[in-house]
Parts: sequence; C-alpha cells; structure tokens
Amino acid sequence: MYPPLTPNTYIANKDSIIHVVLNGMQGKIEVDGEVFNNFMAPHSHLSDQELAEVISYVRSSFGNALDPVTADEVASARKK
Repeated sequence: MYPPLTPNTYIANKDSIIHVVLNGMQGKIEVDGEVFNNFMAPHSHLSDQELAEVISYVRSSFGNALDPVTADEVASARKK
C-alpha cells in the first residue's frame, strides 16, 4: 500500500524526503522497482525542528544508517 521505509531512494535523498514529508504526495510513484499509488498528507504544520527530528528518525531507523536532517535544511526546503 505504501512504499517501504527501507531500502528506499526517497529516504536516502534528503531533498526528496524533506519535500514529501513537508508537502505530501499523491498519485503513482515507483520506488525501488515497485509502483505505489496512494496519498500522503502534508505535514507543513509541524515546525522545522519537529520535521527534522521525524525525518532523521526514519533515516536512522528501520535498517537505515543515513545522516540526520537539520532544521535549517527543512527551513530551506520550506522556502522553495
């Protein structure tokens, strides 16, 4: 129903994961060769720090070992 949290190219790409969590997403998406078609609500109501913490948790859990996301990175993405 939803893309897995690992392995997942959207989670590995900081810009992509920030954009998806911040702005939401709907429609077909292919992740690691599998097609998903569902809706993810935007979470722009969360602060930059809250979003950074949630994204960093996912990037460092579920078998992922990726660098954390900072509140400054989320703030920059929010301005785009």
